[in-house]
Amino acid sequence: MEEDHVNLTGAACKDDDAVKQSEQRFRSFVENANDVFFVLTPSGTFSYVSPQWKDSFGYEIADVVGKPFAPFVHPDDLQACYTFLSNVLETGEKKCGVEYRVLHKNGTWLSYTANGSRLIDKDGTVSLIGIGRDITEQKLIQKELMKVQKLESLSVLATGIAHNFNNVLTGVIGYISFARKHLEDHDKVRSLLEAAEKSSNRAASLARQLLTFSKGGVPFREHTSAGNIVQESLSLFLSGSNIQGIVENRTAQTVYVDSEQIHQAFNNIVLNSVHAMPHGGRLTVNIDDIQLKKDNVYLLKHGDYVRITFADSGCGIEKDHIQKVFDPYFTTRTNGIGLGLSTTHSIINKHGGHIDVTSEINRGSTVTVVLPGFNSSDSDSQVETEEVMHIPSGLPVLIMDDEEDIRTLTLSLLSELGFQAQACCNGEEAVESYKKSWESGSTLPIVMLDLLVADGMGGDEAARRILSINPDARLIVSSGYSNIPIMTDYKNYGFRAAMPKPYNTDTLLHVLQHLQDAT
Repeated sequence: MEEDHVNLTGAACKDDDAVKQSEQRFRSFVENANDVFFVLTPSGTFSYVSPQWKDSFGYEIADVVGKPFAPFVHPDDLQACYTFLSNVLETGEKKCGVEYRVLHKNGTWLSYTANGSRLIDKDGTVSLIGIGRDITEQKLIQKELMKVQKLESLSVLATGIAHNFNNVLTGVIGYISFARKHLEDHDKVRSLLEAAEKSSNRAASLARQLLTFSKGGVPFREHTSAGNIVQESLSLFLSGSNIQGIVENRTAQTVYVDSEQIHQAFNNIVLNSVHAMPHGGRLTVNIDDIQLKKDNVYLLKHGDYVRITFADSGCGIEKDHIQKVFDPYFTTRTNGIGLGLSTTHSIINKHGGHIDVTSEINRGSTVTVVLPGFNSSDSDSQVETEEVMHIPSGLPVLIMDDEEDIRTLTLSLLSELGFQAQACCNGEEAVESYKKSWESGSTLPIVMLDLLVADGMGGDEAARRILSINPDARLIVSSGYSNIPIMTDYKNYGFRAAMPKPYNTDTLLHVLQHLQDAT
């Protein structure tokens, strides 16, 4: 019996030694790993963090253990972390890839991703054991790659813009030159100048498209035509190519979107089709209405939508690759970045829409975009019944702009139409002029302020100073940068209206009359 007891004791000792060795190996692994290890209670409190915590985040271990994780995580990422914690503890399944930002003790934010598993102790205590990995550098690289991807698109775009600008300027110059030869024939001159104005509007549209790539702009939703956005994307990227672009538009609905972002999304789709047809081909875009019911295949809310289908005759996408086309960095091109469609997917989702891709090798690919649609008949009828504009005689207007041509043209136009117009080149002069009108008790002018002035006070500062004189001042902000915050949210900056450049006579008169009627 004693011998049996000794053997059993010896076996137990061996088991204890094995456990100790296993714990020692695990501890050595944890202490020497580059990743950080942590254990969270169901309430989100740290019950353990690995020694790397101090090197990674600057905090002493004692400053972390026993504390909730929330103060260490960026507020915008808290919900994702709480959802990750509850999913792991409820399902018992290993979860991967939650991304969040951690506050370093020095005040900077580090980007991390974590995997988590459920841990149940002998006493039944449930915890989450997690492994966090620093992806800060990877995120910085991703931003740089996105810049490269945008530049890649811009290089293709620039060719189309140069081609279209030359065509547009040829029309403008030609119509004006032709009109000079028929100055006595007023009807003929009028038609020629109208054609020149139409060509100039096309140039303004091209400039707006270039801003999409150079700035991106502040998100600004408006009702617009999906067909117009598609047409501009095709004209920009297919100009001078051997690819035929066909658009079939069968919708009467508008889409309520940030036009610049949707332009970028459509441009990425068209650019992919261009690369898929190096020897030429056809890109057909169909735009139609679709009504979605509950539990639809797109997993969208029920309602009316606009469906835009891009179908090319290119080389197609392999079956094994079709599920990866929206993954960041996935590309089948040797010089591709792999961020075009992932960016497009993000833009469409943010607009409450859906995008998918189907393809056949050597037959082509089809990209389907679905966006919420809106009936535009009401707004159309309002435009048709709009009354004829009445121009108030003698209304004082002050124009501040650092471009002499704009000052001269606007001053001449308004004076000829009966306005009491003045012009100046910077904010200092505008403020002084308005102050004199205020102090003299004369009728206060409507003031249009150029936002960015090369030499002197700009429109933003001038507006603040004028509003300090008269909080009810009638101010208009004007700029060629139509998507910066002041232009899209002008009321919060004290302005009554915004005038994006270039603007035409009718638009200017409409805004001036509106401000006059509002007094």
